[in-house]
Amino acid sequence: MRSPSAAPSPPAPAQAPRVPDRFQGVWDQEKGSCDPASEMRTEIAERGITFYESHGAVTALTVDSPERITVELAMQGEGEKWTMTRTFTLSEGGAVL
Repeated sequence: MRSPSAAPSPPAPAQAPRVPDRFQGVWDQEKGSCDPASEMRTEIAERGITFYESHGAVTALTVDSPERITVELAMQGEGEKWTMTRTFTLSEGGAVL
């Protein structure tokens, strides 16, 4: 008599890539105020990016250099969903000016 084989365990959920700490924060155009009403405001968190009227979950991330990353995002906003790739480069070595 054969013993029943154990059911295969489900795969572990994949963890979303994490944006490096130095890229996280609230960013705006050069003369922007980082006010939530600014159309150029961008908020980068460890696993997502929020733009003026949309939000994206990070689905892939490439660290091109210490000052440059490329992120792939699963976006949604204003009732729509899409994918987007964006590259972010820290100017002045990421210094707070």
